[in-house]
Amino acid sequence: MLADLTGAAAPAGLFPYAAWARTMRRMLSDGSEEALLSSGDGRGTWQLRRAIANHLRGFRGMEVNPEQIVIGSGAQTLYGLLVQLLGRQRVFAIENPGYPRLARIYESNDVPLRFVGLDEKGPLPDSLAATGASVFHCMPSHQFPTGVTTAVARRRQLLEWAAAPAPDGLRRYLIEDDFDCEFRMSGRPVPPLQALDEAESVIYANTFTKTLGAAFRIGYMVLPPHLTEQFRRRLGFYACTVGALEQLTLARFIESGEYERHVNRQRAHFRKLQHAFAAALAEADGVGRLRLVNLGVGLHFVMEVAKGPDDLERSRAIGTPATDAPNAWNAAAPGVSNMRDAAEAEEAIAARAAQFGVLLAPMSRYCFGTDSAAGQDGRSAGAGAFGKFGGPACAEEEPSGGIRRTSRAKALRSEAVSAARRRQFSALVAQRPPSFLVNCTALAPEAIVPTVNAIVRAVEEAD
Repeated sequence: MLADLTGAAAPAGLFPYAAWARTMRRMLSDGSEEALLSSGDGRGTWQLRRAIANHLRGFRGMEVNPEQIVIGSGAQTLYGLLVQLLGRQRVFAIENPGYPRLARIYESNDVPLRFVGLDEKGPLPDSLAATGASVFHCMPSHQFPTGVTTAVARRRQLLEWAAAPAPDGLRRYLIEDDFDCEFRMSGRPVPPLQALDEAESVIYANTFTKTLGAAFRIGYMVLPPHLTEQFRRRLGFYACTVGALEQLTLARFIESGEYERHVNRQRAHFRKLQHAFAAALAEADGVGRLRLVNLGVGLHFVMEVAKGPDDLERSRAIGTPATDAPNAWNAAAPGVSNMRDAAEAEEAIAARAAQFGVLLAPMSRYCFGTDSAAGQDGRSAGAGAFGKFGGPACAEEEPSGGIRRTSRAKALRSEAVSAARRRQFSALVAQRPPSFLVNCTALAPEAIVPTVNAIVRAVEEAD
């Protein structure tokens, strides 16, 4: 295998083992035995929650009380707790295209799930309103997989939506997933929704998976003050799912400045990789058929492919989806009639690239609305994260990825929704060229040029 650009492979050799071991030894030698052996608060140790609060204040401009923070063994555990806290009677919504594993997590928690379309400015307000959801899980800083950063005006619309009561009278919430905010490599920092929220409607979530690796299953969420008290009262009986030793060591790692220095080194390394990849692509792609979108916004970006020289100008014109499209990122690719054909066009290029040793992730794999879509959990860097997900228009219907059908009545309802959504997708005019998610963080510098050459060759031979 020459290169895995799907994000399923973890970059090697970047974890600061010496600094981590030094921090752990110091914690064991002069730390409190009581703190280490105590079961502590179900929300996590006070030391780590305090360290995270101080980190968020300095890095993200968030004024957070440690009491608002809940520690858990990764985002998956925390999202399950949120479903229990907010209630399974709610309708949840996620972005489309989006993170397949996220859909599975919510579906496995038996909540109704809907999907919200995107354009180049972020989630579409009309699409969100049409879902009837009272909880919207979004990624405004760096959306997965499109790489879109939600525009300021659109952020205000999201906050206005959250501040208004849902039609069923329930209070609305935004779950802000800030999964790789540490790796914005260009442009001005984007303030999180939580820092702009005046209605206590934003639940902020992040993990240390991207910065410390998938082996460190530590995540956290920041609850609004009123939910903090509800969590303590209703879910306070849970024990924290992260060991005290890991928590106390991480707290010292952050407070000592080692964590910030480690992230800065990573950011510089990944920036060089992305710039080198872009430069090599520009040199190898003589015709100029390949275009990189949202480069430098985070750990992944999008590569668009014009169908040929005659289509190049049109590709450049529509490379960024139109704002008035019902779901621009889910529209068919140029020259194809529906989403099934769009998926096949992207899969042809990916299959040819795989023959040359390069794994690519077609954008159609992340679209919930095509029977032929096969998603991969590229956001997860752990082994075995490369998985299939057949995304129907509504996750209440059983997809090929294995989400269980909870009832026959639910399946019949979702079948009608699914058919209607597929007709909508098929009717869309062409809005984007074939596109691929690209994550080159695990790419060795010496493999950049061979990888780019393989991609260019794959595109040429797949026509």
